[in-house]
Amino acid sequence: MKRGLTIVAIGSALLALICYDLVRRGRVTQKRSMQERREKIVREVDPQRQTGIYDGELVEMLLADPVGKQITSATIISADLSHPAFQRLGEFEKLHDIWTALISDKYKISMKKTK
Repeated sequence: MKRGLTIVAIGSALLALICYDLVRRGRVTQKRSMQERREKIVREVDPQRQTGIYDGELVEMLLADPVGKQITSATIISADLSHPAFQRLGEFEKLHDIWTALISDKYKISMKKTK
């Protein structure tokens, strides 16, 4: 009986460690994917076209890029607007249109021009 409980306890601990590792790897992969997506947006930005912004880190990256700093129109998509980088939107030299888009849990998009 004791041996059976020990085996169950060890098996449960191993399963917990495996689950923890899978979650951790998933987060690392997600962060890497988000960073690659930000880099692609900055690399391919066209100041004359709409630029989608989904987080504060992307705002900072666009402001640090000479071409990115010239965007004229942006859509802020379901972003956390409390991020300090969003206070820097006025630093975009030619930005004249800002749209906000909220994607609801039922996949409906609500857009509003804010500037």
